[in-house]
Amino acid sequence: MGRKLVSRKKKVAAIIQARMASTRLPGKVLQDVCGQPLLGWIIQRLQKCGTLDVIAVATTVDASDDLISQYCEARKLPCFRGPMDDVLARYLFTAEQLAATHIVRITGDVPFVDAAMSDRLVKAMLDSDADLARCSRPVVHEGIDPCSVSLLQRIATATAEPRYREHPLAYAWDHPGFAKIATIEPHPFESREGYHLSIDNLADLEFARRVYAHFVKIDSLQNYFSACDVLTFLDAHPQVRAINQKVRSNQGRVAAGAPTPRVGILLDGGEQRGFGHLVRMKQLAKELNSYFNCAVYFIAPDNQVCHQQLHRLGAPVLFLRANEGSISMTTVLRSLKSRRPFAVTLSPTLRSHSLPDIFEITPEYFDAIIVDRQAGISVGEASAVKEYAAKLVVVDYAAGELLPSADLIILPNLHAADHILQSPWWKNNPQKCLAGPEYVVLREAFYEARSATLQHGSGKTEVLHSESNDYLLLSVGGTDPYGLLEPMVERLFNIWQGEIVILSGAIPNDRLARHAANPRIRLVRPDADYEMVELMDKATLVVTVFGTVCYEALTRAIPMIVLPHGESDRAAAINFCERSQLAVYVESPDLLDEKTMQAIQNRKPKSRSAEQHRSAQAIFDLLNSPTSS
Repeated sequence: MGRKLVSRKKKVAAIIQARMASTRLPGKVLQDVCGQPLLGWIIQRLQKCGTLDVIAVATTVDASDDLISQYCEARKLPCFRGPMDDVLARYLFTAEQLAATHIVRITGDVPFVDAAMSDRLVKAMLDSDADLARCSRPVVHEGIDPCSVSLLQRIATATAEPRYREHPLAYAWDHPGFAKIATIEPHPFESREGYHLSIDNLADLEFARRVYAHFVKIDSLQNYFSACDVLTFLDAHPQVRAINQKVRSNQGRVAAGAPTPRVGILLDGGEQRGFGHLVRMKQLAKELNSYFNCAVYFIAPDNQVCHQQLHRLGAPVLFLRANEGSISMTTVLRSLKSRRPFAVTLSPTLRSHSLPDIFEITPEYFDAIIVDRQAGISVGEASAVKEYAAKLVVVDYAAGELLPSADLIILPNLHAADHILQSPWWKNNPQKCLAGPEYVVLREAFYEARSATLQHGSGKTEVLHSESNDYLLLSVGGTDPYGLLEPMVERLFNIWQGEIVILSGAIPNDRLARHAANPRIRLVRPDADYEMVELMDKATLVVTVFGTVCYEALTRAIPMIVLPHGESDRAAAINFCERSQLAVYVESPDLLDEKTMQAIQNRKPKSRSAEQHRSAQAIFDLLNSPTSS
């Protein structure tokens, strides 16, 4: 603890409110943030305060919170347990056990709780003998609420309303004069707007990890950084701030107090194929969770690629045995029927305390299940899935026979052959059948991050191709399922004189080893969406097999050469190139030549409007529509 700044006649306890059963982000307080659980960082930051006599955790008596109690015991931190649905009772019980006269309520989702701000608020409260302390205007700080224990006791006597039992101090704010309030003036940097510094969803978790990765030194015990340090870093790195900047601005889409829909996502993906399905559904999950208040659960193939990609995401996952990256619908239905639990991967440092690093949760009935499988879904399978979900969404597969069971069919733009898009059953069901540029599920940064923009008189912003680094960006699919890497590299190495940057995706390292030492080849695995944007924006040319990368390059106005994976997507690849001024179709690697590459590079890229992705919005609208009987 730091030096005590207050009289010992008053005892101040920081009480961290924490539980595992967060609806949108289960287990978040023990999920990993750069080497230790979120709760561990909050404790460490509070230990920098000079006004605190003790730090404790208040959790619930529910069995799901046993792990929190065990973690605190391992950390030798006081932990007290109370009712699930009565936060006020939990605080009063904890304060009584600690013999505290004052507490600082700390929510368990504030990774950047600031010691200096906490000390200033506590000192103001104690110096004026107040019940509460607050800033004179809104600030970037979140989750810090100093108050007297006597105030909590008076609130408990005054009301039994559930909302005040869940949010105790709201009663004092709603009833002027009930509490004596001390007010402080925040520093100018603290009252800036447009920041979201707590963890409520997947975007927030990714954001917190990015910030901590900048500041934390693994080999140092001095890892404290202030809120001012965080804002300075974000000013210098707007791409990091953009990770969750839309969270607050999108909160208006969901009514306060609205129930949280449960959405299951069944996807393909693995070492052999399906990496694009995995990337696409991760993005859709993040949007549904972060901007539309949905609890998202994955059903994914049990393989190394899916484990690597989904463990870090932070959502619950049910891994099932699969064949070449695809789970049979029989296996899926059997698992849903038996109510197999989904697992959230927690911080691996829990193992150092002999604690489990997995938190299991079993969702109730799903409000919607999204199916994105390479093999699609049959009519019988669709009907069977509807026994476990109110709504069914099918992505990247279309058949008229699905209309009675599927509530929504979404096809990425131009992936479907024209005979589907022009068919009567598709055209006659515009509310159920969606295709077009706005329904392509891309990494979010391709809609938001812009390396160069042009402002028109109308105020519309369009994307322009930025200055290049004169390299060729090569993509053969996330796992190179058709073995195109070697023939494409061999061909390009002879006809391209500059650097070749290979998007390695989930291609095994042993298949990349021979290229790693080549001075003209660079292997990259972008860890963040904005890194992928920067790679494209600095490329002279993209050579890619047909897939989502084509649409990503299109949004950035990057010239590209497109090859098919195989006969299955040949027509779609040709269709895409015919409709794009910046794409040329080439049938196979041996047909790549300098003339074609020069011709596509000489085309002048036109500014292109960034499309507004609407797949998540369409699914949200479906969740809020009446369920047909």
